Amino acid sequence: MPAKNHKKGNLRAVYPTAAVAGEMPAAFNRALRDEYDDSKMFWASSQVTALSRGYWNIFKDTVEEAVQQSEKNSLELVESSLNQSKDKFAATLNQNALKVFDDWKNLYVQLLIQYDGGGSVEYDEKNLPTPPLNINFRKVSVMVGKTFIVKRNCPVCEKETRIVKTRSRINVLERDEDGCIHYENFNPYYYTIWVCEHCGYAADETTFEAKMPERYLKILRPALEAEDTKLPFNEERTLGDAETAFLLALKYLDLIKGKSSKRAKYAHQLAWIFRDSGNKTQETEYLNMAADYYEDALATEHFPIGILTDNAVIYLLAAIYNILGEKQKTTIYLSQLINDKELRNSDPRIYDKARDLWGEIRAAKKKQLANRK
Repeated sequence: MPAKNHKKGNLRAVYPTAAVAGEMPAAFNRALRDEYDDSKMFWASSQVTALSRGYWNIFKDTVEEAVQQSEKNSLELVESSLNQSKDKFAATLNQNALKVFDDWKNLYVQLLIQYDGGGSVEYDEKNLPTPPLNINFRKVSVMVGKTFIVKRNCPVCEKETRIVKTRSRINVLERDEDGCIHYENFNPYYYTIWVCEHCGYAADETTFEAKMPERYLKILRPALEAEDTKLPFNEERTLGDAETAFLLALKYLDLIKGKSSKRAKYAHQLAWIFRDSGNKTQETEYLNMAADYYEDALATEHFPIGILTDNAVIYLLAAIYNILGEKQKTTIYLSQLINDKELRNSDPRIYDKARDLWGEIRAAKKKQLANRK
């Protein structure tokens, strides 16, 4: 189903791309034009159109990018799924259509936040929304909730499972030296790990949505069937739920002998969860675990891994050891970065972060010495 621009008077409606085979998902069925129904794609598209007036205001780039990305994703999905059976191919494409629907609803929320009752948007006079939306949407993230539910197929048992995702617009309060971000009245790290409600498999979003190699399936399927370890589905996770999800993900990485860099990431984010809760003992335990995995990754893996470079790992180790109070190890890792003559040009962001942390440590030491006098 190609992307369309349907022009009606001064209104240009934007319809996102969704490749579909076989029976059309119910969300894309005909909708009543005079009765709002948030389960229909027509209304999701109409909401975006009502705010953006097509491509005529400051939302132009946001909406245009969303349409183009949707079309790109759908075309890539078609090309990568051609070898599937007819029924599997239809199921794959229809699942993608539902993802497009979820993405479009989220786009509307993003536009509402930018719109802020009209106070943040300038329209040409002829394109003013009618009737005007005189609602203050500055707190719309609270009004609509910070999470939403999507359905995905588990890469291990292949059953459709509910997944809780977090919305992209969450107020940031501060960022710690090791990368932990603190948010206003919410902790999205609780939802980093996706867990299948049927078989119990757990992993981050990228891993969960990737095709699982057959050699891993031969290990994981028997293990999951034997243990029957599951985390009950809950849209609002507790601290205990989040910890269990991360520990399950770490366990399954151990079973398939996964990379230490990924284990380090999981352990590090688990430490952040306990930092946010004020549990220093658990935070320390998982920071030490993360440091061990990061050090093993430096020794055994080839970087970069995605966007993760070896210098970024060295900096993270310095930051973690500084938080743990192990100043000697902190100094060793920071020295590697600061004394690297090429780093200032090759990775100025990491170099500057290392210099800043070094300066903070020196300032703290001077203050400590001054207090002793």
